[in-house]
Amino acid sequence: DFVKVLDFGLVKRTDVEALALDDSESGDSLAESLEKLHLTRAGSIAGTPAFMAPEQIRMLRLDQRADLYSLGCVAYYMLTGKLVFRATSPVQMWMMHIGHLPEPPSRHTTNRIPRELDAVVMRCLEKEPALRFKTATSLRLTLQAIPFESSWTNEHARDWWRRLRTPAESRPGASESSPTATMEAPSGDLGIKRNIP
Repeated sequence: DFVKVLDFGLVKRTDVEALALDDSESGDSLAESLEKLHLTRAGSIAGTPAFMAPEQIRMLRLDQRADLYSLGCVAYYMLTGKLVFRATSPVQMWMMHIGHLPEPPSRHTTNRIPRELDAVVMRCLEKEPALRFKTATSLRLTLQAIPFESSWTNEHARDWWRRLRTPAESRPGASESSPTATMEAPSGDLGIKRNIP
């Protein structure tokens, strides 16, 4: 089975020659146009504070490792139901991503999380890009080597989806006073419980 994460996202233009032509009326040179090939322009920060890499917040040059940091933030939330850091404002959140060390996901949930998965998430959340996975491929290969992944089978997936589609009021443990029924995932799925409306 799979998890699908959708977002409009942010993109940068990599067509250098076309960008230079676009800027020709303003008198920008090719070198000046190259400087504009950043995710954001100088003096602005674009992104969701709770999921931004330190270098993105500091408006430094970005590469795929910033995306892997953000992916680590998403994985942390999926595993624990909590953000990597808690803050009361975007600025406070940015400062925590820049200067505070996160705690492993396993410390913030009663669910069983393999130590290897803990380590993968924490590596994604390294402050220095050089300490993270270099590519999404290397991250994928590391995840595939974790023992729990092979325990999720097509049979488990069919069973989970069958129970998911069962009306909430007919599930064991559901009550009229509770709008949400808690359904436990099949064994081998980290023991994580899913709240299904």
